Amino acid sequence: MYSFIYSAGLAGMAIGPLTTVAAFAVTGNKWQISTLQHVILIGLVLALVPIASLFCFDDDKALGEESDAAKYQPLAVHDTASGESAS
Repeated sequence: MYSFIYSAGLAGMAIGPLTTVAAFAVTGNKWQISTLQHVILIGLVLALVPIASLFCFDDDKALGEESDAAKYQPLAVHDTASGESAS
């Protein structure tokens, strides 16, 4: 399982540079503003895919009722003048 997670992270870090190389191969190795704008635009469009997947996460379903207990815990207040903690 951990090797899959590591491989997915490694693949994610490799996609950006590979896409850049492919974009420069198609448009030519010209460092002009219009070419660079196309490369950046491609990267922004590809970044929308993982960003859109974040909307599918639901924190309430992640831990279940175990996470509900954190709502009812009293917060510790630290008094900076005396250096003591009061709850």
